[in-house]
Amino acid sequence: MSGLWGFYGGPDGNYHNHGHQNPLIPYDGMIYWLKSNCVIAYGPRSGPLRKQPLISREHLAPRLAVRNADFLKQRLFEEIQKTLDAGHLQPGYYNAGQMIARYDHMCAYFQIPADTFYVLTRALPHVPEAQRQALQAYLQKEFREHPPTQIAAYGWEGAPRTWAEYPPEAQAMLGKIKDAPVLGGRWMWPFPPHNFYALWKYAEAGLGDAGQLLQAARGRLEVPPRIPEEMLLQNVWQLNMYIAGYHGYLGLQKLAGQAPDRNVSGQLQRLEKLWAQKVKIRSPWCDASGQRTRDYHKQRINIARCFIWMTPELGDYLRRNALQKIKQGVEHLNDVAP
Repeated sequence: MSGLWGFYGGPDGNYHNHGHQNPLIPYDGMIYWLKSNCVIAYGPRSGPLRKQPLISREHLAPRLAVRNADFLKQRLFEEIQKTLDAGHLQPGYYNAGQMIARYDHMCAYFQIPADTFYVLTRALPHVPEAQRQALQAYLQKEFREHPPTQIAAYGWEGAPRTWAEYPPEAQAMLGKIKDAPVLGGRWMWPFPPHNFYALWKYAEAGLGDAGQLLQAARGRLEVPPRIPEEMLLQNVWQLNMYIAGYHGYLGLQKLAGQAPDRNVSGQLQRLEKLWAQKVKIRSPWCDASGQRTRDYHKQRINIARCFIWMTPELGDYLRRNALQKIKQGVEHLNDVAP
């Protein structure tokens, strides 16, 4: 069966036909396959073949199981406990396809210290007291051994967080990768700016002194961004990173009783205004007719590109200054990628 080019929902969609999307999957007496935006089912049949009606949109509407707060809290406690039991965790890795060619930092998750410290400090107020004390101790141990003031990316030592084991040769290769003080790449920051956001939340939780954290990370915040504005408007996750980093730096200064840095506050205002006025939630990687552009392979993150590494502070700003644009954009993305 030849592939049929196209994205479901038009150029902003990311459900499409590229390659064989999964192996043949046996289930309940049938064999299923995804191909060209279709679910194809093979199975025994007696009598003449008959055309089946299309599945309606209403039939595919999500049927969400309503979970109460107690259920969600219990899940949070369980996942936090797994982290505490495991100790320091490796980053996670996934195959990002052609994205890896130019955006290798998108192929690992929880590789940047900011992610770990941000998630776990946000969890602190919601866990039981006994677990909270253990989590505070875990975060402080992580800080001593892998300080986010100095580390741009974690190495691959520690407990794995993947669902399956790596092949032995992959384990041997990954084991050689150690904590890195800087990141490379032409259009990447050498030090992740959102590490400063994590430092702010770490200090805000009473786990470190804001003035000492600023001193330890002095000179590592990039002001202004080295990434061109045109690229920030495409790779909005990078714009979100800088905004988070500037919020974090100013937040640390406030906790330390210091006057806000005018350069940082000026850049923060500029970037937030840039987001509200110029970011387009629709895909920049296809033209209006849906034709592929040079970067069409980045379509895979169409629906996520504007929201990766968005913090509550940026969300509050956009609610005040670009609410209608965000509402229309989210409705559109939900329509093309339900």
